[in-house]
Amino acid sequence: MGSLLGKIIVLIPFFSIFAGRNTYALASMIGQGWQVSQTDWVTFSDALAAAPEITRVKIQTFAEKEWFLSSGNDALFWRCVANATK
Repeated sequence: MGSLLGKIIVLIPFFSIFAGRNTYALASMIGQGWQVSQTDWVTFSDALAAAPEITRVKIQTFAEKEWFLSSGNDALFWRCVANATK
């Protein structure tokens, strides 16, 4: 799911810029150029860079919960997973 998040983040701006243009070719090219120039690429870059961090935090949260709810070897496993994601 984490890698899927990264792929979705990449596809959204390109889909909004290049897809769904039912107009004349020249008007479509001008509109695409305008949208490319007006897109906030810094925010896009920040969102793309945050995807692995979001995945890591979700895994860590899940592993810590399972660690506290488990016992024996299961608890040891989840403790190791939780510590590995820090």
